Amino acid sequence: MERGFGVFLYLISCLTDNVFWMLFLSELFICFFIWKAIDDNVSDQYKVFSMVLYYLLFYSFSLNIMRQMMAMSILLFSYRYIKRRQMFKFMICVVIASLIHISSVIGFALYPIYGVCIGKDSIYLQHKETSRFNSFLQKVVYKSRFVLILAGLCLAAFLIYNGKEVIKFLAAYFNDFYDIAQGLGGVRGASHYI
Repeated sequence: MERGFGVFLYLISCLTDNVFWMLFLSELFICFFIWKAIDDNVSDQYKVFSMVLYYLLFYSFSLNIMRQMMAMSILLFSYRYIKRRQMFKFMICVVIASLIHISSVIGFALYPIYGVCIGKDSIYLQHKETSRFNSFLQKVVYKSRFVLILAGLCLAAFLIYNGKEVIKFLAAYFNDFYDIAQGLGGVRGASHYI
């Protein structure tokens, strides 16, 4: 267990021994940072919908992987510093998040990715008059940058948390395919059955 989460638990245990308060304060921590990220990146008409969507999709999940959700909520909050190009504050948020769960070190890659793919100095924006498609692509990517980063964080969190299970599933799948292919005369013989 990482030191940041250990300190968090120690501070809670100094106040009470009741597990309810540990769960409550952990979820309050997560929901606070999620709300701040939504407040900064979503228009007013969709803020409540975004929070309800979080509750419906991720709240119960966050009770199972609490440390990781705490770290990812800090990373979502730190997106404000990426947009403002405040690298020092962003790095501090990533370090704090990595003290809670090590998977948040992927946050170090978000700053350069934003600058290359999504930021105002990106390839798409430098030549926006070259074609209508490029202009359309620029609008789609620029307006959906928060969703892209959120999806990337969710995918990374899923792969880090379930990495062994994904590898086991893929190994079993390809092993079964190999066994079937050998019985049908190799991969070429099995390819028309798939």
